[in-house]
Amino acid sequence: MSHRNTDTWQFMITGLMDLGMNEETLDLYIRMHQEMVRMKPNTAIQGGVLRACAFIEDVGLGKQIHAKAIKSGSSKDTYLGCCLVDFYVEMKCLVSARKAFDEICKPNVVAWTAMIVGCAREGEFHGVLEVFREMERVGKRGNCYTYSCLLGASGKMGHVWMGKQVQARVIKVGVEKDVYVGSSIVGMYGKCGFVEDARLVFDGMREKNAVSWNAMLCGYAKNGCCDEAIKLLYEMRCKGLEPPQVMVNEVAIACGA
Repeated sequence: MSHRNTDTWQFMITGLMDLGMNEETLDLYIRMHQEMVRMKPNTAIQGGVLRACAFIEDVGLGKQIHAKAIKSGSSKDTYLGCCLVDFYVEMKCLVSARKAFDEICKPNVVAWTAMIVGCAREGEFHGVLEVFREMERVGKRGNCYTYSCLLGASGKMGHVWMGKQVQARVIKVGVEKDVYVGSSIVGMYGKCGFVEDARLVFDGMREKNAVSWNAMLCGYAKNGCCDEAIKLLYEMRCKGLEPPQVMVNEVAIACGA
């Protein structure tokens, strides 16, 4: 082609990225800058390249893209900001992820959830709590994935009071019937030692999947409720569900078998 514009480069970069050709994507991005020094890449190109950077763990190029975004002002863009947060979370750079988050003018639920997931992955559970409280202060509503992550973090911390706050929020926004959210509530109560509350939520679920059953079974095993665990295993098999072997082993260990 004798002439290439931003759209041309975007189509080619996006095509390579969709094919999973991450190294080729990055090579083309670098070539684009070499050939079109004054061109300002759009957020779609930058976001796609950041995903490729995360895949091959190229932190250096990702930071270069971030620096260019700050210089051009595009780091304030919600879409690109979310891509930057996701990139730094994948690279386990929580401080940089938070900086990228703070640069976003209007962070959406994707950005908030990315920060929560990042903190939870790195075991920064107090960071999870801080992000959740901040999200609540600004009146931002999460989605099912957001609340499932928050409930999982509550269970790992053993903070049932936080889990109950999240559960109350879940009920308020009307997503308590979601099977994954319900399973996360069951898991949270089980990990915090409130097995009866876990069973109450479990029995109230209209729809259950393998995650739901395993969450309840794990709660019984963790808290030494051998008889209840064995009964639940039997109930699962009666319904045609086969628990994972690792879960059966946990029940056996808990019961001293």
